[in-house]
Amino acid sequence: AYRRLRAAYAELRQRPLADWQPLADGPLLKAQHRDARVPGLRERLRAEGYLSVTTVAGEAFDPATVLALQAFQDDHGLNPDGILGPASLAELNVDAPMRRAQLRINLERLRWLADDLAATEVLINVAAAELLVLRQQRVLWRTRTQVGRAGRETPLLASRIQRLTLNPTWTVPPTILREDKLPAIRDDLAYLAQQELSVLDRDGQPLDPELVDWDNPGAIVLRQAAGTRNPLGRVALRFANPFAVYLHDTPSQRLFDKSPRVFSSGCVRVEAVGTLLAWLLRPQELEPVQQRIASGKTQEYRLQQPVPLLIAYWTVEARSDGTLRYAPDIYARDAQLIAALARAQGLSAASQPDMQRAIAAGQ
Repeated sequence: AYRRLRAAYAELRQRPLADWQPLADGPLLKAQHRDARVPGLRERLRAEGYLSVTTVAGEAFDPATVLALQAFQDDHGLNPDGILGPASLAELNVDAPMRRAQLRINLERLRWLADDLAATEVLINVAAAELLVLRQQRVLWRTRTQVGRAGRETPLLASRIQRLTLNPTWTVPPTILREDKLPAIRDDLAYLAQQELSVLDRDGQPLDPELVDWDNPGAIVLRQAAGTRNPLGRVALRFANPFAVYLHDTPSQRLFDKSPRVFSSGCVRVEAVGTLLAWLLRPQELEPVQQRIASGKTQEYRLQQPVPLLIAYWTVEARSDGTLRYAPDIYARDAQLIAALARAQGLSAASQPDMQRAIAAGQ
């Protein structure tokens, strides 16, 4: 991955920096709509080779331009629906110096992770909301994930997946209890029954919700039984970490079709968790685990061989054919890293665009 991205960066530095104009905000732009931004959209897509020079003119959002936008969206971690909305507009308006600087800073990220990547078998790129299964740094399988939203970001870490919780119960974490659940319960006590939540004391003994002072509930615990509505789905994959996060199944499958996929409170929701288990478990383990899941009973299972895990963050990668695949900078970390590299190069007084140009040029 590092060598491919370095080669792409070296090739890109030989080209003159493109200069495209940002597109204005506006309503959703769909196929066959007319909009004054369409000519500018075509120019922007031509600048990176998504659209030929010979395409039609005018303000109609024609099929060729729709297809070009879909290709751009697919290369930038967006839902390739061919609709120009806020997420696509934001990616289109990232200027050329920033795009080139992104390659440089992601090379740094990959360089920092070189030792961890060498042993990793499950890799999560938080920016792309994607999970990859690796063997000797070759991608064997990938699937979509849902990661932490703003304020509850998924932490970056290296660990080892050691055990599974099959048909897990869900104990509501303190932050979610305080910020999400308590306000809903205070509004309507029936929320507990609607969400199938039990109220327990610190020793795990059930409490009568009617007798709890919900304005000052003390050390209570909310727990949801295993089942189809449980937010952890059929299985949780556990690993040692100081953040109390884990990977898990989810009943919220429709959210995998959204972009960006930032919906969790820090844990990583995995789309095709059954297939992931088939990759992680030894053949003699898989069928017994599947049978235990089918039983519906909550059980712990320790893997015979722990699986090295890396949760990382990068916003561009080079595919095997050398083409680039970007991911939205969902946590706004690229600008922070550009500024850090600029400070290391003595550019702390420079403007952000000047920093981007300097980093992009490798100065």
